Amino acid sequence: MSSRFLATSVACLAVLTGAAGAWTAHRAIDRLEFYQNESLAWMDKVKERDGKISVLRGQLADAERRIADMRKKSPAGQPRAGRPGTLSYKANSWMNVKTPNGKPNYWKGQCGLDARGHAVWEAPEYSLRAGALTLRSFYKRHGIKTVRGIVERYSTKNHKEYAEYVAKRMKVDPDEEIDVIRRMPELIRYMSQFETGRPVPPHMLATLDILSKI
Repeated sequence: MSSRFLATSVACLAVLTGAAGAWTAHRAIDRLEFYQNESLAWMDKVKERDGKISVLRGQLADAERRIADMRKKSPAGQPRAGRPGTLSYKANSWMNVKTPNGKPNYWKGQCGLDARGHAVWEAPEYSLRAGALTLRSFYKRHGIKTVRGIVERYSTKNHKEYAEYVAKRMKVDPDEEIDVIRRMPELIRYMSQFETGRPVPPHMLATLDILSKI
């Protein structure tokens, strides 16, 4: 093999190696730019979502302040939850929400516990709020998307009757997957009606359309 041929071969190999390196570097830069653009787009979406949530939280806080102001003006005239003599009435609770680990002040608006571990409320609207947050947790954390699944996790008895009662009024099958967040006000309305035997006054559901979107 002549020295000229060897030199030419080495030169060609160097050119090919350089070209391959340049191509690899070019590809790496392209991918880096792609991921950077994707990251920026994702950050924009996060900022937009956080902005919307901030607005909704402000609306919810404003609605809750208005409810509190109304109660201060006419505390004696405010209705309690449920029917007189029932568990719901004594606890002032539309949803008969229990408290994790038996904490007497776990929820906003909670003022105690009953003998069975159900939260007792300063105002019945707070029990609806806690119920909505509980169902939201079922959906977000545990992926529960059916009326039957919700009822079986929420209640300790009457699962079949309970699920069929709520599903019938929502016009869905008990095992049909639903958008729990969007249909939160309906779920709360019919679950509380089953729990207490009384329909919830419409004004008490005022904050749920906001709460369900957060």
